[in-house]
Amino acid sequence: MIGKYINSIINIVFLIVIFNFVFLIASVPVAGFITGEEVLSASMGLSRDIDESVMLTEDKPVTFMISTLEQGKTELLDITIVDPQNKEYSWQKGFGGYDEPGEHIEFSTVFVPESSGMHRIRISNANFNTGVKLVSGMAHPSEQPLYLKTMLISAVLMAIGIMLFGSSTKRVPLVPGLPVYRTVTTGKNRMRKFTASQTIIALFASLYIVYSVGFQGAL
Repeated sequence: MIGKYINSIINIVFLIVIFNFVFLIASVPVAGFITGEEVLSASMGLSRDIDESVMLTEDKPVTFMISTLEQGKTELLDITIVDPQNKEYSWQKGFGGYDEPGEHIEFSTVFVPESSGMHRIRISNANFNTGVKLVSGMAHPSEQPLYLKTMLISAVLMAIGIMLFGSSTKRVPLVPGLPVYRTVTTGKNRMRKFTASQTIIALFASLYIVYSVGFQGAL
């Protein structure tokens, strides 16, 4: 009976590290769509700039999401933000040059407002149709202090689990007395069989860990 409980606990831990590894990788692109508040959505192109005023909150980071369907083309965007105290922030952002078809999205520059209020956003010098979204308070899981540590621990434990739970093999002579061998399977570890309850427990535990590591305060 004790051995059964131990096997169940090991199974749950193994599933947790697998879920952690997968969810942490997925959290980076997913974060832009499930966290933060969209404060601006606009598009620009040749002879068409963005000039909008948006409400931003002091010390609440704003992430620029820049997207396009264009292939092979590049541009150097001029970005200017003027805050309520008329303090101006300016920089340039290179974008484009994609080889593959489809929509391409970059989670670009993060701007941290020094004061709350209306900010004027000007973006110009686009060479092709480009979409821009500003998301206030978006989470950046990969920048959190425990992200890489959790990823590393999960990867190591997952590798150990795969080795422990994998099929065991050995080499045996194909013909007795001749140096010709074949590989045979000697057995499989029974702990590779996971129950539905173990999977559910591991799934919820992993979601809580990933939330604590990458999304605390953002959801």
